[in-house]
Amino acid sequence: MKKIVTLLVIFLLLLLMAACSQGDNEEEILENTLQSSQDVYQYAADFDMRIYVETSDQSQTSNNSAQAEIILSEDPVASYQHLTQEEDGAEKTTTAYRIDNEAYVQDDGGSWRKVDVMEEETMFEPSYPEIVSILEAVEDYAVFDSSDSAYTYTYSGFDREVYDAFETPFNVELTGFDIDEDVSLDFTMHVNETEHYIENMEYNIYAENNMGNLEMNFQITYEDINDIDPIEFPEEAIEETAGNAVDLPDINQYAVDFKMHADVETEVESDRSILEGEAIVSNEDRAAYQLTTTGQNDEEMTKEFYQTGEKAYAQDENDNWVETDVEEKDALFEPSYQEVAAAVESVIPYAEKKEETEFKTYSYLSFFCA
Repeated sequence: MKKIVTLLVIFLLLLLMAACSQGDNEEEILENTLQSSQDVYQYAADFDMRIYVETSDQSQTSNNSAQAEIILSEDPVASYQHLTQEEDGAEKTTTAYRIDNEAYVQDDGGSWRKVDVMEEETMFEPSYPEIVSILEAVEDYAVFDSSDSAYTYTYSGFDREVYDAFETPFNVELTGFDIDEDVSLDFTMHVNETEHYIENMEYNIYAENNMGNLEMNFQITYEDINDIDPIEFPEEAIEETAGNAVDLPDINQYAVDFKMHADVETEVESDRSILEGEAIVSNEDRAAYQLTTTGQNDEEMTKEFYQTGEKAYAQDENDNWVETDVEEKDALFEPSYQEVAAAVESVIPYAEKKEETEFKTYSYLSFFCA
């Protein structure tokens, strides 16, 4: 009898130790997975999105989808994307390569075009760190399971915190539905058993009211974590765009006159809007002056604006001067010289080139390139 009691005590202790060990493992797995947002800097991913909308009387339906193949490196900065979008049967494809601040883009298998990208421009959304941030936000709502070959977090139901966690990374905005009353959600997230990276995730949204119903499905799968081959621009893209470059000087100071007129005419009325003026810009000194006239039909208003560094002075509607703060990222003038130059370069593949004296003229553009 004493031996049996001893065995029972040992058995209970083993069960208790196993339970404690499982709890510690779950906490450690979560901590490592959240840390992976700092450790992962390269990956390949397959992304799939499907949206189905149907009215309550089934008179109208809509099927949209998007699939993307992504290879991405944050260090060094480089990416490859092949995106296929389908909207009610109409398909569009885009292929893009990026290295640092340069990119080559091809639409529907057509001509390649070279474009400049901003250093802070996101390479793909949702990024891996954004997916990790979702897990961090919903960890208290997810059910953890370690019985399979991968660790799994699952959820089904509706909590506003869960909906909010997915809303921004997946750019989800539901209109026509009461979010708290009409919507239900579920997701499944698999974590690699050894490295504790997120391997894949599926997220579903269901919404229904007396107007109709909506289903949204998102799936993303990661592989080749921190182990991708170097990304290089395709030779055909480089060769095809070699003659398209516009030789523009690096201009940091300039004066510009600008004018925009818009005329809209219907059977009952006509409308005319204007925006015109002049500007002096110095990127080196973070300084600018603008004299702008805006108007609609017979009403016009002219205002002045000065900026030096992070301080600016502008006239209000009563022509009083008002001091305002500006941030370093705020543009001195839009469109800037650099933006116009980038626009010229990106549309050259579609323009007819004509040599005229000392100018290069492109027939679909309204400006000359010296």
